[in-house]
Amino acid sequence: MNYFRHLIESKGAINLIGRMFMLLERFGMTHRRSIQAMRRIVEVSGRYGCKPSFFITADLLDHHKCLVDLISTHEIDLCLHGYHHIDHALLSRRDQTEEIRRGVEEFRRLGIRIGGFRAPFLRFNDDTPKAAVDSDLVWVSNTCMLSREESCSSLVNGSDSARNLLEGFYTGKRHSDEPSIPFLRCGCVDIPVSLPDDEMLIDRIKIQDSAKLARIWLDMLDGAHRDGELFNFIFHPERVPYVSEPLEKLLQKARSHGDVWIASLDDIGKWWKKRAAFEFRSIVENCGKYTVETNISDDHCLVLQHPDGRMEFLEHNGNGTFVVEAPLRPVVGVSQDCGSETVLCLKKEGFPVESCADPYMVASVLNGCHPRDLSHRGLLNVVRQANGPVLRFWRWPGRYRSALAISVDVDAITLFDFVRRVYWFLKYR
Repeated sequence: MNYFRHLIESKGAINLIGRMFMLLERFGMTHRRSIQAMRRIVEVSGRYGCKPSFFITADLLDHHKCLVDLISTHEIDLCLHGYHHIDHALLSRRDQTEEIRRGVEEFRRLGIRIGGFRAPFLRFNDDTPKAAVDSDLVWVSNTCMLSREESCSSLVNGSDSARNLLEGFYTGKRHSDEPSIPFLRCGCVDIPVSLPDDEMLIDRIKIQDSAKLARIWLDMLDGAHRDGELFNFIFHPERVPYVSEPLEKLLQKARSHGDVWIASLDDIGKWWKKRAAFEFRSIVENCGKYTVETNISDDHCLVLQHPDGRMEFLEHNGNGTFVVEAPLRPVVGVSQDCGSETVLCLKKEGFPVESCADPYMVASVLNGCHPRDLSHRGLLNVVRQANGPVLRFWRWPGRYRSALAISVDVDAITLFDFVRRVYWFLKYR
């Protein structure tokens, strides 16, 4: 897609002209405004024990040594945004690997360790996670998920500009079908991005009142907490005048819940990689008690999921062994006509899955009575209707119900960076 055609189609010609004046207002000829905004983000986040994840291109680090000073003196989870700010959706695996590796090597040269990557423009293809793994990275954060909260989805669907960005440019999943949780793709953890973000709401839908923005993002936080999911809050430093107050309210609300894991994306990526290796080694019944052997250590994430939705966290004896009482075998039983994708989805959600000859012996069962094309959420709803409690490796460690991450895309520091960004974008088209 031609760059300028994309800008006109996604933003609108009038909005594009307005954006030019907006850039003049938000960015200066020096790094002062951007560095002040980034310091403000770190200051607000730090008050709540939050380490924000900053995505920066190696090219920006090379041009602005002040960024290295900021990173070295503050608690920041630094992540790669590529070497240049280009469209990875158009690149082959080899070209993406070369681009990502160059960025990783530049960060290492400066003594900075990174664990993850986000593609510029949130544009990627099937080779992107492979290229990240080829570059020794653990995770990516590219897939977009529009919140299913009515206050959010109705705003985006009611705006041509925001909808064009979502449907015509970003790559995403339907939040109505898929929960907002990390998933493994080609051996790489993909941590989804939560929409609507600051660009959609502030620049495209034109909501510039901080109180209104806060209400929208608080709805997203509450929805993630209700469903046990991740709210990956993404924004840009140049919009800090609008976002600073909502950011503080988000962190306050997350702290008030008491069971929201406020984590960096690097911590989430490492956790999900670790969790993927958890397994049930044996479940042995004796007089209504089940001895459960697992390979987990001290993560406090094994639960009994009760039919009423309550999660009962279990304590183990120090070697990954648990003893539970249950009226039925606390597993999901599947019949032979259940597809392999269904079984894999259930296992990724942490359930013990067993072939089942007698459906009356297990707490939950999936068989030919259920549609074969059930969505991810549809499968979870079936298990929630179990006849007894079901064992499960929960999504998050430390007895947390849900997770919140603060991720900041640093696309430019000065006005000159935007000019260079357009140059590199066009060069790789």
